[in-house]
Amino acid sequence: MTRLKPVKLKTLSQDDLKKLRRRGLCNLKDIRKTVMEIVENVKSRGDIALIEYTRLYDGVELNPENLRILREEMDAAYNTLDDPILEAMEFIRSMVEKVCLGFLPENRLIEPERGLRIHVLWKPINSIGVYIPGGANPYPSTIFMTVTLAKTVRVGRVVVCTPPRNVKPVVLAAMKIAGVDEAFRVGGAQAIAAMAYGTETIPKVDKIVGPGSPYVEIAKRIVYGDVGVDLPAGPSEILILADDSADPMLVAVDLLSQAEHPYSSAILISMSEKLALKVSEILDSMVDSNTFESFERGGLFVADNLEEAIEFVNYYAPEHLEIMLEEPEEVLRMVKNAGSVFIGPLTPVSLGDYATGVSHVLPTGGAARFSSGLNPLHFMKDLIVQIVDVNGFKTLKKFAEVMANIEGLRMHYNALKVRDSLNGLQFKHSPP
Repeated sequence: MTRLKPVKLKTLSQDDLKKLRRRGLCNLKDIRKTVMEIVENVKSRGDIALIEYTRLYDGVELNPENLRILREEMDAAYNTLDDPILEAMEFIRSMVEKVCLGFLPENRLIEPERGLRIHVLWKPINSIGVYIPGGANPYPSTIFMTVTLAKTVRVGRVVVCTPPRNVKPVVLAAMKIAGVDEAFRVGGAQAIAAMAYGTETIPKVDKIVGPGSPYVEIAKRIVYGDVGVDLPAGPSEILILADDSADPMLVAVDLLSQAEHPYSSAILISMSEKLALKVSEILDSMVDSNTFESFERGGLFVADNLEEAIEFVNYYAPEHLEIMLEEPEEVLRMVKNAGSVFIGPLTPVSLGDYATGVSHVLPTGGAARFSSGLNPLHFMKDLIVQIVDVNGFKTLKKFAEVMANIEGLRMHYNALKVRDSLNGLQFKHSPP
């Protein structure tokens, strides 16, 4: 294994920068072809395709009867867990709920002109599908980071899909605590297709949320439009921005905390070559063949100054950004693109992954340039109600007529003009 050596940021070529921004996922074209076949197969063949793909990819034999995870299974699993585990999960659920309530938008009345009222009404989406990843390890925390948001804003039905090997007692208990309505032991791109189009067993939903592998992420992109999706939430990423004031051991262990995820990326940017070398020495004794791949997709980099470092941060747009600087507040004003920011030695990503109440479902692959982390707004939509009275109509009509003429839409113009003869026309209405 090659030693992780710090590299001067300014020595990177444009190709090097582009490779970092792609996070090493250069085979998405091949993945997309495979996922397209899976989606179309599930769409046309339903449960039979799900069972075949589960046998192929998970090595688990299912039938239509045991695709569904029963409520009795959740109850039984809950009763097998020790009190400290249940206490931790109940605490995490309550923290996510508290933070969620602080995010909730309020209905608003806007009156931009006399006689015109616009009501902005926030409504929960009727049904949400949640994907919970899971392979060698279970991820009950992701249930709280997704389902709790949906239940707090009163989504009508929350459906969960997770790989069959992830259906462990702690995951089942988390489903019970979070209040999952329906759950199924199906994973991968086939689970996304099932929730998008429905099968004989799995219901169609209105929107799909949740993180996953590149296959899951591509599947969400393919079904978008037929259903809503949340955000690009693929393999984990961490970028740590640190100076001489940072503890190199904390930097190293925090980088590794995300490097242990499959397909992940880990980056250090420092203005201190001394710190970068210390971190490199620590990592050499801790990195294994699995975590090393994360540093191949990232690396240890030294910037000449803070401006160069911040320019790279905003270019890369990391999922997780840890700021370990002597004066972090000044730098925070310069940061534009990051999924979530963690400031100071006592705020590692690991804490945010579990206990702060902020959802750990965050934009990856540079999507933090245009997307926010999962929050209550992803489970709601705004309903815009427009009400115009006589005075408002007189004010607005002439401008609308001008635009209708410019665009050559005669019937638009006529719909406005015909109201000239309806003197004193006034509709009775009540505020929404």
